[in-house]
Amino acid sequence: MSVLHPLMWTDRRQEAMQRSSTKKIYRLLDDIDDDSTWLNEKLWSSDRTRFPETVSLRVGGGNGEDGNLEERPCFTPLGFRYAVSLVRSRSFYVDGYLRLLPYLDYANHDDYGTREIGGGSVGTSFDVIGGSGSTGEPDPAMMQFLRLAKLGGKDAFLLESIFRGDVWGFMSEPVSEDNEREVVNAVIEACQSALSEMTSEGEGENDSGEESSSKMDRLCSMVCESEREALGRTLTYMRQEAEALDLKEYYQERRLKSLGLDSDWTPEDDVSFGGTRLPGTANYDW
Repeated sequence: MSVLHPLMWTDRRQEAMQRSSTKKIYRLLDDIDDDSTWLNEKLWSSDRTRFPETVSLRVGGGNGEDGNLEERPCFTPLGFRYAVSLVRSRSFYVDGYLRLLPYLDYANHDDYGTREIGGGSVGTSFDVIGGSGSTGEPDPAMMQFLRLAKLGGKDAFLLESIFRGDVWGFMSEPVSEDNEREVVNAVIEACQSALSEMTSEGEGENDSGEESSSKMDRLCSMVCESEREALGRTLTYMRQEAEALDLKEYYQERRLKSLGLDSDWTPEDDVSFGGTRLPGTANYDW
């Protein structure tokens, strides 16, 4: 079981995975432990006949009758973690949610594949994309969220109730140079912080010299390299954005343009009286 999924790896391997990814495995492990502890206290321990701690399974037989009989943890914290690892390894992101799909969950996943079926995010996290063809441009939804989070100073008027129905849409484009600078700096700092926390695992450091241990090293290394590449591309992109802040069009400019007030005034632009005379051209006979 210890080689099937990172959730079932040894403590040392999980520590390596923790350092190899921005999606910290310790957070998931803590959530799983909290849930299993609650279930054990409230449900499993009250009826061990219905919720046994272990079950016996025949493993390795083609027809269910051959193979070795193994005892596996069931309604225990370890058994719950194993169940979660099975679900996560067989599920896909569809429409932004992690789902188990009939028949597709039978398909074996490529351990070293880097392409996922339709990415998504969980909670309030955002993804950065690396790989061939990636420009490093961050998720537009993240930029939209950060612009709203960083609103302040002269831009705070957009938080007034009159704009309640429109403010989120306004955030899809740059608001002001100061606001955009804070957003860009926030992304740059987040990328730099994530890169500084990540360390590449040394090749050939095995627990036992077995092939499975080498496979874990390779997986950790691939995760680390791919995330470092994605973060590096995003960092480069945002540094370029920081140098081009004065070239962007901001909310006030867009608003004036929409009202037709973005050009110099001429008499022809004014409203005529009587349809033929401009103000100040009357010839009064006193």
